[in-house]
Amino acid sequence: MNILSDQQYIQYSRTMLLSDIGETGQLAIMNSSVVIIGMGGLGHLVAHYLAAAGVQHMLLIDHDVIELSNLPRQLLFTAADIGQTKVAVTKRVLNRAYPEINIDTIAEKVTAQHFYQLIKRKVTKPLVFDCTDNFKTRQLINQLCVEQKLTLVSGAISGYQGQLFCI
Repeated sequence: MNILSDQQYIQYSRTMLLSDIGETGQLAIMNSSVVIIGMGGLGHLVAHYLAAAGVQHMLLIDHDVIELSNLPRQLLFTAADIGQTKVAVTKRVLNRAYPEINIDTIAEKVTAQHFYQLIKRKVTKPLVFDCTDNFKTRQLINQLCVEQKLTLVSGAISGYQGQLFCI
């Protein structure tokens, strides 16, 4: 995409008022590709905010299904979604709110054997967001992003504490 439509110009006008973004920056956001691994308390919000910001290409990866205990923390989900995969519901909700977005999903655990092949097949030159909740998976994602020279943003929240880093 090289030019904003009139509707997009109005929709993203507040973002484009920021001196370091402008129209060029908004177009860059809209042309970017992201992979978000983990659709829990952090990941589903990252997906929602990136969709609202105009990111047009997303790959969501999570093997988990929605449970009753998720509802107070994972606000895209409702009681009617219990038992469905988090990636499928996130895709459905975001596509309803942002119909122009292209979302692919993988309802599987991330493994070394298929991580990069899946990303390469679905999304080109992605920015990877690690929103998982266990150290073993975080280590694997970090290792694979370093090997493949992919930018990694890793975030975690637990209780009243959080951490964020970018490689």
